[in-house]
Amino acid sequence: MGSREGMVFPAHQATGGLVALAALSDEELERLYAADDRSDLAEELPDLAKLRRELGSVRHSGVALNLERTERGVVAVGCPVKDRTGATVAALAISMPSVRYSPKQVKPLIAAIAAAADAITRAL
Repeated sequence: MGSREGMVFPAHQATGGLVALAALSDEELERLYAADDRSDLAEELPDLAKLRRELGSVRHSGVALNLERTERGVVAVGCPVKDRTGATVAALAISMPSVRYSPKQVKPLIAAIAAAADAITRAL
């Protein structure tokens, strides 16, 4: 993986961004991705129906999966860190080369990152 220092990605492309977006209501998501009248953003905006379905899966499972969205050959999984009110305030993510990814092999990593996120949540 290359260095990403100083790089900014749209939230819907990054693992932590997907975790953060999953904490939003549909109305908040609509406002965030409203195209306004700026045609220069049209190519960057995600398919909202598809994104809503994906974020529903993130909410249900508690895990965001990023299959080569930010870099070809890289897969990442992430979990939310919540404050004492239950609001998502951060995300933990772990990335790996896509050749090492398989749903069965990633389960222990998800368990570990979820446990770490839960520990941070409890500490908050």
